[in-house]
Amino acid sequence: AVQARRMGKSVVIAEWTKHLGGLTTGGLGATDIGNKGAIGGIAREFYEQIAAHYAKPEAWKWENPQKSAALGSGQEKGADPLAAKTGKPTKWTFEPHVAMVIYRKWLADAGVPVYFGQRLASVKKDGARLVEFTTEDGRVYRGKVFIDASYEGDLMAKAGVSYHVG
Repeated sequence: AVQARRMGKSVVIAEWTKHLGGLTTGGLGATDIGNKGAIGGIAREFYEQIAAHYAKPEAWKWENPQKSAALGSGQEKGADPLAAKTGKPTKWTFEPHVAMVIYRKWLADAGVPVYFGQRLASVKKDGARLVEFTTEDGRVYRGKVFIDASYEGDLMAKAGVSYHVG
């Protein structure tokens, strides 16, 4: 959503829960990473902002940063070749609430409205093309492009996109 806004597109997020950000903000604060140099774009921007957050001494409420660095979690081990080139350090482990702060700021800065509690009721298609969906509270969302970034894929399923389980 943020990247689409940065590209000049109009965007809204219709989230069926009261939570934003999926696993990153919901409890998984460690990133499985092999080649750190392979991560670019907005994902790299996220890990750079995580590093900027933890560069502040006040960010460390529960753990000593020197002790944390000395222990060296698996995600933090290994050089980040792009950080060395750009001078922008990255951090690959974080507290989920920090990810939430970053995501909320991005959405606010980009002007992306977020509507929570938007449970899918129906879809409308023009031929094979999805043109709108309606939520249980009667809100209608129309667009040229829809991205189902949910875990369940309900919008895709209701729109008739083929899938299999397993």
